[in-house]
Amino acid sequence: MKVRSLVSLLVLFVLLLNSTGVYAQLGGTQVGAKTLKFDKEKFIAKVNENKLGAPSPLDGYAAVIIKDGRIVAETAGGLAIRGDGNGVKNALMTTSTPSDIGSDFKMISFITLLSVFEKRAAKNPALTIEKQSNSPILPYLPKAWRAWVNTPPDDTAAAAQATARIAKTTFAQLMQHKSGFRSVTNKTSPFDYIDKGIQQSDIGVRKYSNFNATVLTYLWPRLVDPAKADQIEKQIEAANVANNNHEVYGKLYGDFFENWMQKNVFDVIRPGIRPSCDPAVDFPKRTPAVVFARYYDNPLGGDNPRYWSEKDKNHGCHAQGGYYLSMRDLAAFMANYQATNTLVSDKVRKMMYDDSTAATRDDSLGWSEFLSSPFATKNFGVNAIPWKAGGNLGFTAVVQLPDNYIAVGTISGPGNEVTVANTLKDAWVQGMIGNFE
Repeated sequence: MKVRSLVSLLVLFVLLLNSTGVYAQLGGTQVGAKTLKFDKEKFIAKVNENKLGAPSPLDGYAAVIIKDGRIVAETAGGLAIRGDGNGVKNALMTTSTPSDIGSDFKMISFITLLSVFEKRAAKNPALTIEKQSNSPILPYLPKAWRAWVNTPPDDTAAAAQATARIAKTTFAQLMQHKSGFRSVTNKTSPFDYIDKGIQQSDIGVRKYSNFNATVLTYLWPRLVDPAKADQIEKQIEAANVANNNHEVYGKLYGDFFENWMQKNVFDVIRPGIRPSCDPAVDFPKRTPAVVFARYYDNPLGGDNPRYWSEKDKNHGCHAQGGYYLSMRDLAAFMANYQATNTLVSDKVRKMMYDDSTAATRDDSLGWSEFLSSPFATKNFGVNAIPWKAGGNLGFTAVVQLPDNYIAVGTISGPGNEVTVANTLKDAWVQGMIGNFE
């Protein structure tokens, strides 16, 4: 083969890598006769200006913004670890440092649920995504919980009716936070939500609830692997496990969810990622060991570093949160969601939220909060910017911006996710405003 041919093949190979790589840099977007350019330095400067709202100069913060699945800017600062954290001293926060993203994991879970529905629909056109989304969750609940809903206890008529209403709860209602599930006082297990049931007046009323995502953990085996669901249910039945035994249910269903997500989602997206819901156990075992962010109550001190373990708290990984991802990890997932068909198609993305249609914010799937931006409305015709909040031991936000941008950001100290989201939005405006001056 001639040298020129070899060079041509190498060039083609490099171009293909850059065309599919999530982390390739991106140029401007052509809009009519105008090419929009993103000023990444202004974006970075705005994020760094108030550190995403981190109240202490020592708190770690990190932000990544992508367009069409590729990073256009990223920045980080502060400390992930102050003093000595398991032999790691004064570790700097970076965009590759895993942090507790809290409820932002719900976004990952809901997108994955829709991905499962879309793949089913591709194999059986009669099972449309809409039909599956609007189908009841009851057939997928653990066997003993299904029986409880189908034959509620005879405590009182009102209590029995509340439990029986779960039979009509749909997957779409979970994703829209319209299921009617409400908080349970002094709950000891997820089953407490099944036992409490749903009030008629709460159905269809949009109100955020952790359980709308938590319950996915317990629906997942029968949804994606019925044979494994049978096996888990037989284990529970053979051991005569009580419905509210959170330790057994949490581990059996949580471990299945964790392993399935890693194999079928995190290993499949490009680049692949390896999140953890048990960071102090998982990350030190990796080669090289992974440094993850701690949370500090003292603004300037390094005492009592805290972190979350979903396995300690809930006995296994769960769909509502408790996972540690770096902002590059989270950006990678959102890049695959946004710019490829690996997870979902454009049809599903528009089902989740499309500001250009008559769909109301109440109808959005997954996205649970919205920002306003006169700049976005004036220059892009976007009336509301959807975002997802995550708060636990740190605060995280995922913001879907106009012109195919998505920004993610986190702080590892006290603060709030609203400030994180607004700073990301304002930083995007700074990156774009030069096109309209």
